[in-house]
Amino acid sequence: MLLEDLLRRRAQASDGDVVAFAAATTGYARLLRRIRWDLPADRRVALVSVRGFKEARNVSGRLGEACTSFLSGEAPRSPETIQIELLAP
Repeated sequence: MLLEDLLRRRAQASDGDVVAFAAATTGYARLLRRIRWDLPADRRVALVSVRGFKEARNVSGRLGEACTSFLSGEAPRSPETIQIELLAP
């Protein structure tokens, strides 16, 4: 629970939304889903993952592309493969 508590407290201390990039079925995604975020109503937590890929390198590559698109403010190359799961509205 140490990592969950650390992430929750870091999110509470920031002013923005939380956006995490992880493969949907990994331990990282499960950890993010377990956290009780307790953020103000106007803040969101989103888990961005990709679908339709079975090989780890393809998933990692697509997650990297999704993260790059998000950080640069550009549209992703393959939006149909991106899945956004709201963990805290």
